[in-house]
Amino acid sequence: MDQLSAMATFVNVVEAGSLSGAARAAHASLTSVSRQVAWLEAHYGTQLLLRTTRRLALTDAGRLLYDRVKTILSEVREIDAALSSSQHQLTGRLRMSAPSLMGRLLIAPVLPDFLRRHPQLSLDLLLLDRPVDLLAEDIHVALRIGRLPDSQLIAHRLGELTMVVCAAPDYLDRRGEPQSPRELVRHDCLVFSDTPGAAVWRFRVRDGAEQKIHVSGRLWINSLDSLVLALQQRDSASPGCHPGR
Repeated sequence: MDQLSAMATFVNVVEAGSLSGAARAAHASLTSVSRQVAWLEAHYGTQLLLRTTRRLALTDAGRLLYDRVKTILSEVREIDAALSSSQHQLTGRLRMSAPSLMGRLLIAPVLPDFLRRHPQLSLDLLLLDRPVDLLAEDIHVALRIGRLPDSQLIAHRLGELTMVVCAAPDYLDRRGEPQSPRELVRHDCLVFSDTPGAAVWRFRVRDGAEQKIHVSGRLWINSLDSLVLALQQRDSASPGCHPGR
């Protein structure tokens, strides 16, 4: 039998002044109430109530149990209220990571309103253009782009990004416009990757298959935000091909 439930029934019996009164208040059967009180007396090995045809009286053990159980039940209700409230209001410190460009354009602008709506929440935003180990780096939630490795982490798909290849007009005037993905291997590309040097760009060809092109260029940056800044420099020395959204 559930000891805490039996204790709550015992308190109800004492405060109602009778077993039948406690049963009516709890919308329970008289048999159920009597069984719980009897179980408590058997459990503690002592009589808790003195029963007469007209009234109930507490024994010394019953008085001790009643006083202690009221305190316990009050604390349980406070715990329930506190945990229930925390489910509806965000509290604590949230650590989040995102790619630098996406974080600057999409996440940072909405943070003031988000924190205004959750005054008990603090937030750390780490803008990192590299894979983040959520467990090792104590990150609670991460925004990621691309294929995710198999793991036990929970992932929700938020949307799709369409990647296109872009080039400055003056670059195409000098180097010519590539007619197929394979021709990119002879162009100076703006390379963004975790490893310096070459990168792999994936293309979906007409039959639905995937074509991987290993591109390289004179400029490699491991920060997508910095790569966009470099792209905005339109002097004749700037490389021209890059993946855009």
